[in-house]
Amino acid sequence: MELRASLGKIEQMKRRVEELEMALQNCDMQIEFLEACEERQKEQIREVANYL
Repeated sequence: MELRASLGKIEQMKRRVEELEMALQNCDMQIEFLEACEERQKEQIREVANYL
């Protein structure tokens, strides 16, 4: 009985790890997107500064 409960807990933890890995992957993609936006904004600022 105790072994069955432990196996259930392990499966539950595996699912949670998968959820966390997916969340981390989404965060990584958001960071990449925001970094790309930041670079575009910096380039626009440089262009405006050069124009002035």
